[in-house]
Amino acid sequence: MYLDISYLKPKSQQFLNKHSKFYIKSGTEGMIVRNIYEKVDYEEYEMKSIDNFKSIIQLQLPNSWKTSDYLKMLISADFSLQGALQNLQIHLGWLNLYQNMEPNINQLKCGDFYIFGMDKQSRPVIIIKHLENENFQTFQYLLETIKRQVLIPYFVENWTIIYDCQNQEYNFYEIDFNFEYIKELMINFCGNLNNLLIVNSKLNFQQILNFIPNKTQIHSKIKLITNLDDLQQYILKEQLEEKYNGECQNVITFWPPKVPQVSEYLKHVTYDCYEDYQYGLRKLQDFKGRNLRKFSSLGRLSNQHSKTTSMKKSIESATSSSHLKILVHEENGNQLIQEEIEVSNNQGESEFENQKKNDLNFYKTESVGPSQMEPNNQRQFQTILENEHEIEQKCCSEKFNCMIF
Repeated sequence: MYLDISYLKPKSQQFLNKHSKFYIKSGTEGMIVRNIYEKVDYEEYEMKSIDNFKSIIQLQLPNSWKTSDYLKMLISADFSLQGALQNLQIHLGWLNLYQNMEPNINQLKCGDFYIFGMDKQSRPVIIIKHLENENFQTFQYLLETIKRQVLIPYFVENWTIIYDCQNQEYNFYEIDFNFEYIKELMINFCGNLNNLLIVNSKLNFQQILNFIPNKTQIHSKIKLITNLDDLQQYILKEQLEEKYNGECQNVITFWPPKVPQVSEYLKHVTYDCYEDYQYGLRKLQDFKGRNLRKFSSLGRLSNQHSKTTSMKKSIESATSSSHLKILVHEENGNQLIQEEIEVSNNQGESEFENQKKNDLNFYKTESVGPSQMEPNNQRQFQTILENEHEIEQKCCSEKFNCMIF
C-alpha cells in the first residue's frame, strides 16, 4: 500500500530560508553536527572520510544512493569507518524492509503518533503520545514516508517532534519500549531531527538525558518544555492544537494528516520572526544581569548542562578591551541576536547598551538572523566556529548558546 502525504510539502519554496553557515554545519572533524546535507559544500575532512569509507564498502548500494548518504552513515558513527560500515548494514536492512512493508493503518489512525502543522522554518511537526515496541515499525515507516515525500533538499531537511508525556501513567521512559531502537532511528534518519520538544514530563532535563544514547547529534536537539507557551518559540500558535495553547482545534482524526491553514505571516517570516527577536533580546538582558559579574570574577558561566566549563581564553584577556560581543543562538544553530556589552577594566562590570529599537522588515527578508535588521543598524558579525580567539559557553537558558568574544 502506498501512502500519499505529499500534500504536506511546503508549496512556496520562494518563502523558504537560505540557511546560515552555522545552521548548516557546526563543529570540526570528528565532532561535526550537520543539519543540511544537500546542495552544500562539504569540508575537506568530510570528503576524505567519504573516500576512505567508499574504499571499504563491498555491499550493493541502491541506485538512489547519494554522496550525502555516505556522510550520514559516517556522522551517525562519529566518523568511525567500522562503525559506519555497521550502520550501513542496519540502514540497508531498513530500506529493504520499507520497500516490502505494509503500513499498519490502524496504528496510524489511533493517534499514538501523528503529523500536524509545521514549525517556523516550514518543517513538519510530528506529535508522539505513545511509542512502544509494538508500534515502533509503523512509526519508523511514517518517518521514512515523510522523509521521501515532504522534505525538500536543502530547504527543509528536518522535522520537529513534540513528545507529549501527558497521558502516560508514569513517564516516557517507563513504557514497553526498547531504547536501543533510538540508535536505529539515529542511523536511519541521521540529520533529520531538528528539535525534540518534550512536554508534560515528570522528569528534569538530566534525567531525560540518562535514557538517551550518548550522542552529540541528538542531545543538543532535546528541549524540555515546562511551559506550553514556550512551544511558540518554535511553532506558531496557528499551527498548534489547543491542548498546546495553540489556536487549532485538538486533532481527533489522526490519519490521513490534517493541514492547518497557513497564514501570510508564516509565508513571509520563518524562524527568526520579530517576536523571536524580541524574546531573544529579553533573554539576553536577563543573561547579562545574572551572569556578567560571575563571568568577570570567576571566568566561567553558569551552565545547566555541564558542571564545569573550560574557557578558551583567560578572563583577564577577555575583559581587557572595552567591549564584549555576545552572539545568542538557539541550540540548533538558528542565530537570534548579537549584543555588545561595555566593560569597565577595573571592576569588570557592565553598562547595557540601549536595546535595538528599529523594527524588522519581515516582508522583504528571506535569510535568517541579524540580516533582518535595517542595514544601517547591522554590525559586522564574526565567524562563529574555528576561530582561535573564540570563547564558547552556554547561557543559563536551555534554549540558547552564547558566544562571547
